Amino acid sequence: MRIASLSFTDRANTAYLYVYNDGFEEERILRIMAFNRDYMSYSDIVSEKIPPKEFSVIKITSSDFSRFIGHFTSIKVEGEKSLDEVGIRVFPTFFPVGSYGGNQILSDKDNTMEALELGFDTLVAGVSKIEEAKKYGFRVIAYVPYKDNRLDIESFNKFAKDEGVLAWYVIDEPDIQIEKGRYSLDWLTHTVREIYRRDKMHPTYIVLCKPFIFEKYAGFPDVLAVDPYPVCILPLTYVSFEVDRGIETARPKPVWLIPQAFRHGRPKPNGSWGWKRFPKPDEERLMVYLGLSHGAKGIIYYTYHSVIDNVRDPVEGMVSRHPDAVTLKRGIAHLSGELHALGEVLRFGYHVTGPSAKRSYSSNGSIEINEIFCRDDTLLVMLVNHDYISAVDGFNISEKRDVEFTIVLPKWFDFEDSFIVDEKGLEDIKVSRKNNRIVFKLGSIRVAKTVVLTSDRQLFKMMDEKYRVWRRI
Repeated sequence: MRIASLSFTDRANTAYLYVYNDGFEEERILRIMAFNRDYMSYSDIVSEKIPPKEFSVIKITSSDFSRFIGHFTSIKVEGEKSLDEVGIRVFPTFFPVGSYGGNQILSDKDNTMEALELGFDTLVAGVSKIEEAKKYGFRVIAYVPYKDNRLDIESFNKFAKDEGVLAWYVIDEPDIQIEKGRYSLDWLTHTVREIYRRDKMHPTYIVLCKPFIFEKYAGFPDVLAVDPYPVCILPLTYVSFEVDRGIETARPKPVWLIPQAFRHGRPKPNGSWGWKRFPKPDEERLMVYLGLSHGAKGIIYYTYHSVIDNVRDPVEGMVSRHPDAVTLKRGIAHLSGELHALGEVLRFGYHVTGPSAKRSYSSNGSIEINEIFCRDDTLLVMLVNHDYISAVDGFNISEKRDVEFTIVLPKWFDFEDSFIVDEKGLEDIKVSRKNNRIVFKLGSIRVAKTVVLTSDRQLFKMMDEKYRVWRRI
């Protein structure tokens, strides 16, 4: 048995715990432990008996979690035949839509207005920009202030209780920096512990990029982010591969995706020019969905800023006047309403894996189907079109029409409402059902769509309101 994912509501008074039976026999949940107490009596379990290679959802309602926000606890689920225990700090779950380059965004009024037009609610920036960010409603993933490679305690303490901080950015890509000897593993351990001791309000954030050694570093932060940048150099499916590896190694903590939104503005001194073009709008959408459909719980684009004068890493971001940058920004803006609407439930999401995830199918083999279970009442069926060509000289995708989908549901899951979420908004969809099998048909799917099945009759209204606030079409 494996605790696969854990999410908390806004006040952390409710937790959603997703448990996967990785054994070969049916498992029955007997006990749920946290804070050295048994929480079975506080829990609603959709199915106490879990067949092999399937999952169950546990909803725990208790004020204990909200009283211990920022504190570390172990959570243990015991079954008849096995158990699993994980350590985690308690934090409300938040789905950010934002960008790197916050310092450049907040240093120029026009850039700030453009970031709002792009639908961002989160920026990556230094602590000196936190007050400016709050004026416009942004939250900040703030770079931890250091002095001589040690925590700058005076500067850090100024913002340890600041609501403008979303998370503390401890280190970027330790799987490069520590591996090359710029920092040590002992330095990272000491720094994270010092931050935990001084700040109980904000989670820590670390980015990884070397998936084959994620295990070495994924346990350090409260939030893990991954930054696959495949355009021109790797298959786009490298995005979902990195997200999968992030979730595998960081579970049950959230994983955020950093999609590529830049190019190298000129070749490096050795003549190489890997990232030589910006992603196309459909390509950006595809990368975002390759992450979300595999369980990513946040989107932070890299990047808005430009540093073309850096000969070793001549990044040209969204601020560029290049026509392809302008087109890319339009595509990112079109994603805004959709991402914020889906984020309301994706922040609680669990990517269904194992054999049960492979029982659903479509009439077109180009469409990848992934299922994200959210809370204990909603299933997102996320559909991604893989009939595309991503090459050095451009990107092209072939729209699919009149595609029929057959989805096999968990036997315990029931729903009352079904609708589509895409860049155009929300729209009802008719589905037919027989036992735990449903069928629906889509007239077209260009890049990606999401079909929502839910027993929450208010969810459509809530998501539609969120879409209308954040749409940028």
